[in-house]
Amino acid sequence: MDLIPVAKLGDEQSRVEHQAGLETETVTHRELFREIRTVGKIDYNEQRVAVLSARIAGRVDRVFADFTGITVKKGDHLVSIYSPELYSAQAELFQAADALQAAVGEKRFLETSLEAARTKLLLLGVLPDQLREIEKTRKQNTHLTIYAPIGGVVIEKNIREQQYVQAGDILYRIAELDPIWLFLNIYESDLAWVRFGQQVEVTLEAFPGEVFRGTVVFIDPFLDDVTRTVRVRVNLKNPDYRLKPAMYASASIRVGLRADGSPAPTGLEGKFVCPMHPDVIRETAGKCPECGMDLERIPEATKPLSSESAAPSLPPHQGHPENSLQSGKVLAVRTTAVLDTGRRQVVYRKRKDGAYEIVDVRLGPRAEATDSSGKRVGYFPVLSGLSDGDEAVV
Repeated sequence: MDLIPVAKLGDEQSRVEHQAGLETETVTHRELFREIRTVGKIDYNEQRVAVLSARIAGRVDRVFADFTGITVKKGDHLVSIYSPELYSAQAELFQAADALQAAVGEKRFLETSLEAARTKLLLLGVLPDQLREIEKTRKQNTHLTIYAPIGGVVIEKNIREQQYVQAGDILYRIAELDPIWLFLNIYESDLAWVRFGQQVEVTLEAFPGEVFRGTVVFIDPFLDDVTRTVRVRVNLKNPDYRLKPAMYASASIRVGLRADGSPAPTGLEGKFVCPMHPDVIRETAGKCPECGMDLERIPEATKPLSSESAAPSLPPHQGHPENSLQSGKVLAVRTTAVLDTGRRQVVYRKRKDGAYEIVDVRLGPRAEATDSSGKRVGYFPVLSGLSDGDEAVV
């Protein structure tokens, strides 16, 4: 090549860089995140589905909730059943009460008989308020009215008027649709990024432009060998019942990164949760209000690597600043700056004298961040090899 005066070296070098299309970007600390996109299906909340069975044999004389899909409130009457067994059980109650009232000596046996008669009626489906009314009015009822144990939607109805039922026959299934469950399919390659308590953004074809937010409450302990996915359950608020079971949904889980490239904590670590009711979360230990089980402590997130273990043998100008592991931002280099040879990863770094040098780097998992223009682009967390302020060829 033709030699040029040293005084013109800078201009010539700029021309060559422009002609070659060389671009650089400053390596700096950024808020990195990894976004996991997947699909799933909405289903009933198994913890809020009530199966209503007949506790007594008899004839169905009146059906109040007479079609599937009707919404009922807790305590609404559903069906009225005529039952001779109910009539005779009330007669036993009155006889036991009369005998106790007429007794003049030892009454312990008669008190036990009266309590047994009350218990029998309760086991036949008579509510405590109904039992008190029966004892007060001394009126024998021929029909037993069955009430809704929870509020929700009737999803199954198995009775008709004038039908005879036996004890144990299923009459209704009632499902409460708030909250509702969403089951997501997470590939095993993304499983390490999904944790209990993470927030999930959900979109559905039925409501374009709307975003629903839920929380990861359970991760299946097994992998589907056919799809190579793990089912993850998300709780979604559904106060107006807009979300319907069997709807398909698209979901996004945005996971922040720490300086060592590991997932950021969810904020629930150290709190206490019920293993049977994951939506019950408390700040301190205690009993679950739903089932009475002891609340279990949510394990702390794995601590990030220290700066010494992340870069044990780096030159003085490389590595993380001392506070980078706690700053909430990660030293990051754009993915287009990294050349992967298969054995190592390298980056071209611009020196102060204008020359370029190859630098071996150690990187974390691929993530995303916003660049100076506000666009989302790919970045790698830098574990070693570069330092804040370096100019990397992108």
